[in-house]
Amino acid sequence: MARLTRAANLPARNPSLVVLQAGTNDVGAKPAAVAGQVRQVVSTVRRQAPGAKIAVVTVFPSIHNGAPAHAVDNAIVSAARSVDPTVAVISPLDEGWRYRASGDGHPGAAAHERIAERVSALA
Repeated sequence: MARLTRAANLPARNPSLVVLQAGTNDVGAKPAAVAGQVRQVVSTVRRQAPGAKIAVVTVFPSIHNGAPAHAVDNAIVSAARSVDPTVAVISPLDEGWRYRASGDGHPGAAAHERIAERVSALA
């Protein structure tokens, strides 16, 4: 994640909004480890783009739905907000999104449209 934030070159781009997606592929990892990574990335984004709003998209329920998914989702939200309490959270898992998934369980077009709608409302 740190490598990606460096590659994004946020200081040069001066974004008004940065969207981070975390969680779905982290289900099964220790929530404390996920939280540490989230804190690192949100801190880096906040440092590199101090005026930007930050949004975090978390776990998608088409792939994971049980207690481990909720534990990672909660770890992501808590960690992000511990760095920046104003972080906007888009949690498909907690919000009970229903959508058609692709063959590998990842969100399909309708879910991506919903994310785009939510993100555009933040800008």
